[in-house]
Amino acid sequence: MTDYEVVITAIAQKEILAIGQYINDQFKRPDTARKTMVNIAKGANKLRFSADSFPFVKNRFELTEVVNDYQYFMPYQHYFGIFYVDSSENKVYVTHVFVRGQNVGSLLSDD
Repeated sequence: MTDYEVVITAIAQKEILAIGQYINDQFKRPDTARKTMVNIAKGANKLRFSADSFPFVKNRFELTEVVNDYQYFMPYQHYFGIFYVDSSENKVYVTHVFVRGQNVGSLLSDD
C-alpha cells in the first residue's frame, strides 16, 4: 500500500465551492453546505492510502476519449470525484468533483 500526497486541483476546489454555494443558495443551509464541502475534502484525503484500489473512469462511464489513467471514487454521499495517480511524484491529483448524474464526459473534454 502506497502513501500518496493528495492534491485537490484548483478546478476541483472550485467545483467543491460551487456545490457548497448551491446547497447554501437553494436550501438556505450554510451549516450543511460547509459540512458537505468538508466531508468531500475528507473523502478525497482517504485516497492517500487507497488510490490504487479504485476503478477507472473509462470502464464505468464508457467514455472513449478519456485517458485510461483517470479513476473515480465517491468522497461523500452522492458526489463523485475523478483523480489520477502520478507515481513518479507519489501524488494523487483530484481533478473534478461532481454530483451523481452530471455529464462526466463534459468535465473531461478539452472544450
